[in-house]
Amino acid sequence: MGVQSSGKSTLLNTMFGTRMRTSIGQCTRGVNMQLLDFEGRPEYDYILLLDTEGTRPPEYHGLRGSEKRENQMAILSSVQSDATIVIMSGTNDLAVKEILPIVLMAYQGSKLAEDNGGRLSSRMFFVYNRINTSQKNKLGSIIQTLGTSLHEALVKSKRQLEIRVKIRVI
Repeated sequence: MGVQSSGKSTLLNTMFGTRMRTSIGQCTRGVNMQLLDFEGRPEYDYILLLDTEGTRPPEYHGLRGSEKRENQMAILSSVQSDATIVIMSGTNDLAVKEILPIVLMAYQGSKLAEDNGGRLSSRMFFVYNRINTSQKNKLGSIIQTLGTSLHEALVKSKRQLEIRVKIRVI
């Protein structure tokens, strides 16, 4: 999940050796999925990989139903997932501020939430793309802003979830 042209498909291609379409501008339309066979892993045999189009693309701005469509894609791709990667281009945390509260609100009223004792079962990984990691003093403020945005998303969703934050700079 992330804004258009933030590198979502490129990241998945690098991580999983897939060939999701990439180029300048919007490549992914809707949701693309691939079933990946993982032999020799006792925990699972397959991974279903979902690659979603970017959030809030300019070509859909102002069109009737576009925001609802994006919110539904975000819910589909994250609520039932074991892991969700939220990629942010630079310091743009639009996905956290606008989309995550909607995902949390949808989750809190679901049968899945009831079955999991109200805990979101999906692990969320926040990836920052296009930031200068050599300026370590700025990284601290970026991470602090993420924490604030996550807290605001929880407040907006009117849901108290346990959040464990583990930060790794790679």
